[in-house]
Amino acid sequence: MGRLRAADRRVGSRQLAAGGRADGPGREDRRAEADADERRGRQGPKKPASGKPIAISGARDFDPFGPDGSEKPSAIGKVYDSSTATYWQTDYYLSSDFGRLKSGVGVILDLGKVQQVGKVTVTFVGDTSVELRSASADAGSEPTSFDAYTKVAEGTGTTVELKPGKSLESRYLLVWLTKLPVQADDGKWRGRVADIKVTS
Repeated sequence: MGRLRAADRRVGSRQLAAGGRADGPGREDRRAEADADERRGRQGPKKPASGKPIAISGARDFDPFGPDGSEKPSAIGKVYDSSTATYWQTDYYLSSDFGRLKSGVGVILDLGKVQQVGKVTVTFVGDTSVELRSASADAGSEPTSFDAYTKVAEGTGTTVELKPGKSLESRYLLVWLTKLPVQADDGKWRGRVADIKVTS
């Protein structure tokens, strides 16, 4: 019996020497946990959840090809007042293509900071053709040149969902109208933007 107890003690001593504390994690367990932590670190921070509203902090009319560079600026806040009963409208023109005077007119949106943009939904009065254009994420201030905005999506309708084809990060977006409808109340070619929503 004495020899058996001595043997048990020797076996227990070898187990403790190999694995540390008998009731704690061994060396292999600790290595696996360290590897898992390293993998999590390489993955970086989680991306923002998609479909969440992004607040528009400001907007202005954008008419770079017009004679005065302005298009009804006093009503521009109506494009993001959360009401489709109000709208910002363009000047009127002699045809859907702006009387062949220019390629378009639009609204610049300021998102307050660089955001991950998943979709921009624009509600119009009348079927309207529109492009979504984006400034570079590196833009330190609002670009004033049309060429500084790259087209990322386009569509036509009264409610148009503009989804970039690839991941988009930007602070400044341009909603650029390219073809105008005839308005039922005055019979003139003009664009009317009732609402704009931006989501991640």
